[in-house]
Amino acid sequence: MTDEEIRNNYLQYGHPDGKQSFSIGIALPKFIVTEGNGKYVLLVYGGLLGVLLPYIVGKWWYGTQRYTREKVLVASAGNMFREYRDDMIGGPVLSALSSGEEYKDLLKGDRAEAGLAKIEKKIKELDDTSFNALDRENLRQIEDPARRKTLALLWAYLTRTNLEDVTLNEGRA
Repeated sequence: MTDEEIRNNYLQYGHPDGKQSFSIGIALPKFIVTEGNGKYVLLVYGGLLGVLLPYIVGKWWYGTQRYTREKVLVASAGNMFREYRDDMIGGPVLSALSSGEEYKDLLKGDRAEAGLAKIEKKIKELDDTSFNALDRENLRQIEDPARRKTLALLWAYLTRTNLEDVTLNEGRA
């Protein structure tokens, strides 16, 4: 740096060629930074950050709150907890299990009634050692068809009852 002008440029501007021009910018598409599009860009950002993002986060949050740590629906766990008693053995345990909300989702509408009479008839034909009078009465007292079919299918599964219908045997498993 023997030249006095180059030395002054370097000391003053940090570059031997003197003052350098520069610009600061962000690589955004032209339509975003074009004059007059500001209100549309603001509207899109408002929609994304004010509506869509809270909707997605809320849906995720409430979706995770539906299940317990063990991946059981909170509503099902509550139903079973209300039905549970310390002295339960056998049939009453199955009755409590049949109160799960998952079964109501599986047996919506006509699916609850379809084949219910056939399942109940087969179960009532069982001997008293596997399905006693108390269990029969418990099944008869349930008014909700989805829960009634669930309980009947649970009994059919545990007693290995052949329901003589492919669809019903699949539901049993």
